[in-house]
Amino acid sequence: MGLFEYPVTLPIPLGRWGRVLFWIVAILYVVLITILNVVSVGYEYVQVISPNYNATKKLWYEALPFGSSAPASLICNPTQISWDEGKST
Repeated sequence: MGLFEYPVTLPIPLGRWGRVLFWIVAILYVVLITILNVVSVGYEYVQVISPNYNATKKLWYEALPFGSSAPASLICNPTQISWDEGKST
C-alpha cells in the first residue's frame, strides 16, 4: 500500500441488537422529520366562510405537543378593492 492508500470503508461492529436499534432509531427519525415538515409547510386549503374575518379557527397541528413552534393562524383584515387597483398601464 502506498502512503495515501487506505480502505474507503471500515466495518462497524454493531452486533445484532445494535443493527436492530439502529433501524428503529432511523425509522423514528424519518417519521419525526416528516411530521415536522408537514406541520411547518402544510396548509389547509378548505375555505371557511365567516362574517368575522378576524375569527381564528384552531388548526389540527396547533394541538400537537410542539404546536407552539408552528406558525399561528393567520388573521385576515377586510379591505375594499377598487376597480382599477393593481392595474398597470
